Amino acid sequence: MIGLEAKKSPSSTPSFIKVDNLYIQLYAEKHITANELFLFRGKITQSVLDTPFKYYSNQFSDYQDSKVDKAYAYILGFLQRITIPLEWLLQSSVNPSSYPIEAVENFQVFEQLYDKYYPNYYKLDVKDKTLKQKRKKKVLLYIFKLWLAGYALFPRLGRKAINHEVLKQITERDASTQVIDTIRFLSFILYHEAHSLVKEILQVKNNTPLFKREFNKWNNIMNSYPSELTRSIHEYNFNISYLRVNNVGITSKPQEDSITLSSWVTYSASLINFAEELGINQVNTIQEALSHGIRHFLSRNRMMNYSDDFAKNTRIAIRKWLEWLSEAQQLNLNILKIVPFKLSRRTKTFGKLIDVASAHLLIETLLDDHSSYFDENKIFDFRLRRACLIQVATGARGSEVGLLLKDCLRNDHLGTVWLHFHKTKNGNPHDVVARSDVQKWVAELQTMSPSHKIAAPKALYPAGDDLNEFRLFANFFEDGPLTYDGINSFLEKIQHKIWGKQHPNGRAYTSHDLRRIHTLYMRIKGKTKHEIQDQLGQTNVDSQLPYLATKPLAHQQWFKEIAQKGIYKNVSNLENDHEGVTVPLDTVLEQTAKFEVSAHDISDVVKKMIEEQVTTDISPSFSTPSGTLAINQVSAGFPRRTHNCRAHELLNCGHTELHCFSCKKYMPDSDMLNEHKAEVLRYMILTKHNEYQAKKNKDALEKETILIRANDIRLLIKETFHELFKKFDLTEDSAGKIEIELQKKAEIYWRKNGKTKPSLTFHEAFQLITMEKTNA
Repeated sequence: MIGLEAKKSPSSTPSFIKVDNLYIQLYAEKHITANELFLFRGKITQSVLDTPFKYYSNQFSDYQDSKVDKAYAYILGFLQRITIPLEWLLQSSVNPSSYPIEAVENFQVFEQLYDKYYPNYYKLDVKDKTLKQKRKKKVLLYIFKLWLAGYALFPRLGRKAINHEVLKQITERDASTQVIDTIRFLSFILYHEAHSLVKEILQVKNNTPLFKREFNKWNNIMNSYPSELTRSIHEYNFNISYLRVNNVGITSKPQEDSITLSSWVTYSASLINFAEELGINQVNTIQEALSHGIRHFLSRNRMMNYSDDFAKNTRIAIRKWLEWLSEAQQLNLNILKIVPFKLSRRTKTFGKLIDVASAHLLIETLLDDHSSYFDENKIFDFRLRRACLIQVATGARGSEVGLLLKDCLRNDHLGTVWLHFHKTKNGNPHDVVARSDVQKWVAELQTMSPSHKIAAPKALYPAGDDLNEFRLFANFFEDGPLTYDGINSFLEKIQHKIWGKQHPNGRAYTSHDLRRIHTLYMRIKGKTKHEIQDQLGQTNVDSQLPYLATKPLAHQQWFKEIAQKGIYKNVSNLENDHEGVTVPLDTVLEQTAKFEVSAHDISDVVKKMIEEQVTTDISPSFSTPSGTLAINQVSAGFPRRTHNCRAHELLNCGHTELHCFSCKKYMPDSDMLNEHKAEVLRYMILTKHNEYQAKKNKDALEKETILIRANDIRLLIKETFHELFKKFDLTEDSAGKIEIELQKKAEIYWRKNGKTKPSLTFHEAFQLITMEKTNA
């Protein structure tokens, strides 16, 4: 449609829109005219005008199944002559582009606001115009549906204005990630506009305080199983156990240690599960629980369904309840007989096991700017990766890193830069020296930090600081701080991609393991306990035992050798270990095959992350095996241009052409099909060369390393064929033929020239492609 404009009434509310030189009245509670009907031809028929107007304004539920009546109702809603119930609109499909929305001021304002706030909300995607347009359509769809329901962006633009409750209604009906992200962005836009009725950014997190949440859960249990037993456990949980929480009250036993709110929630959850299980099995009295209920609940078969930590906390919580019960009712119970300690070897003096080789590979993965195991173009991955690196570099707890303020770097009078942790577990602020890597990560995070203040009340987050400040991090929806659980989920996702279900450590590393790894490395490098204590911000030197003693003493010397010489130099020694500790070479190589060849051994990582000194000698035969071409040396002239990459500026990945080709963010020039075919052909020939060299090589480790490189390239080629050529507007059949064509060319070239000239420059490959095309 052409000639669109809005004509305003004296009250400044648009009362007419102009479409094709015809003024159409808004807000008039009557049918449209025959001339106006002509503008919407194809949507409705003349018969709708014979139906009483009130039928459409009052009886939407009666005609929603009629396509004609529904289409006409949408036109009346668009012209603000009726309001359609939002609940019906949310479950209906409608296309805003079928209506002259450009003529309505409400949508003109949206156009301006979208461009204004998009860079602030989607910071990593500013260059990706395709994604920006895709998101715009999603926001526009909800603004259009709200308009049909009578809601405008601001009060002056329509019957009524969008408010917080309306937006909340949408997300409550559909809590999918995409919908929440779209509506949060809309709330973000409106929150920053003075005329808007939206006074806060939509919160996704549960705003109910932790105590209230537990109270509600217990009410449900009490209603479901109103027994003597449930009442007793409930009384202990709230009148005794909760009083042990810091700053809440005084316990009946002054000598008893206080606990954190987080610990109380953990024990409360264990007792809820305990009470529910006994209720289901009709164990209703304390006597029944003591005689058989507890024993049955703690049976081996039942406890195997729980994690070790949950089972442990459940035993502790039940034992504490029984201690209180025994004293309160003078029962003189033999508690250790009712809830015995788990059988364990008491002489063990080391904590959780850490497989140093896999820990090293995890850190190398986190350090790799272009690893395929996370997506730097997703802001949550971008932040979480740096949160993990800061943990490894400083030894800080995950909760402490998650609460870091945006302005967290401090300079002293000597020019030393310090990273300031304002909130720690022991309650005292703590500073650690920020080396250049940490400074770089913080600077990158500051560029991509949340654009609004993030509150972290202790009532919602046990490790919170009760501050509402600008921070480096936030949770996925930026309505709360980054938590320990958020970091753990990220680490678990990465490790699952690397090792699948067969984790070499026996379990996935957690956020707290990064702290353990840092501490172990410091110890390996000869730091004293007091130096480590100062770095970690611990109040008690003995707190280091679970961190430092991660293996039996018999294994500690091997770790020290690893720190000095690297992982692979110890493989042969390990196979001949007389104490029965063996790691087969094949197992080590299988783990290694999931990574690109590392340029650093474990000593390098320690020095880079903690001391920033790289002095270790690296075997040339390992880093660049004889007869192979290093992947970063094969780039030879392909004309990559800045506008081809839609990734954010901070990525600066240093990728090869093949990495770019296989990336969703890469957008080739449409007239450079042959150039891209030539570059892919070069890599296909390179793969054949590496495979040929692997067959010739007799050294097992070097042979495996060559195959790892060849496999890396082969996988990238596979992804390239999946992602690249469909961007040239080719049919699926044509894109498939390119793969067959290049495989054939690579095979012919290798048979003729592979042994004498295994590496082509881009121009040589391009000439090969175009010359054969000309001859054909």
